[in-house]
Amino acid sequence: MRTPGYAATYVLIELGHNDKNSDPTIGTDIKTVFPENIARFIAEGRAAGAIPVIITPLASRHFRAGKLDDTIAPWAAQVRAVASKAGVPVVDLNRSSEAFYQKLGAVGALSLEVHSPSAAEQLAAASGSTLDGRISDSVPASESVRANDPRRSYQADYIHLNPRGAGAISGLVADGLVQAVPELRGRIR
Repeated sequence: MRTPGYAATYVLIELGHNDKNSDPTIGTDIKTVFPENIARFIAEGRAAGAIPVIITPLASRHFRAGKLDDTIAPWAAQVRAVASKAGVPVVDLNRSSEAFYQKLGAVGALSLEVHSPSAAEQLAAASGSTLDGRISDSVPASESVRANDPRRSYQADYIHLNPRGAGAISGLVADGLVQAVPELRGRIR
């Protein structure tokens, strides 16, 4: 993985949101498969001659009574634990995006949504809370997710970002990267 002209090759690894998915064909077990996958990616990066850098998952933009309710936080904790054990640098995007979203509040955070929120989602955010996230059609009907579940018609998933949100979050990643890997400071703009 050595590239001529470069002193080092870094690989940025971020996992979590798809692993959290309730669709059993997508999601992974948080205590077994998920940490094993992170450790495997680190080992494969090292074996290829790269320097792995772990990025914790982007916070989810769920709010309850004006307070961020980051539903991905347990996965971020697993990422930190595996990275610590492996001795690799960590960009804690989860914590930095949590602080950013909390500062924006429910309405401001909803404005970063990739899809235009429905009137019900906007009204909920104005009250300081968010509705439950949209449920994809790929999630099979079950006891906990009915075929006619109203969440299937929601627009917001409180994860995916529009261009403005992507720009803001990329700034958080860049800031975190120069903190985690100081030797990159002069190379990141």
